[in-house]
Amino acid sequence: MRIKMVSQLSQLKVPTMIAISRKSFLGKLFEIEVSGRLLSTILLESLMIRNGGRVLRVHDIEETKQMIDIMTCYYETLVGEL
Repeated sequence: MRIKMVSQLSQLKVPTMIAISRKSFLGKLFEIEVSGRLLSTILLESLMIRNGGRVLRVHDIEETKQMIDIMTCYYETLVGEL
């Protein structure tokens, strides 16, 4: 699925599964080896959540949970919604 489709799918009001974890397109676009793709993976996962993705398939559970906790705190505290 293309990244831009997530917000369109979220309008259907059904959970949208996202699976970005260390994908090869990150390596191709940014010339990053698999071992160095954590930051780009977490960044794109956060964008997917912000655009309506609600089910993530991840390899880096602790790091992803930390990102979700930070995003939740930020949006609920400072912005008023996620």
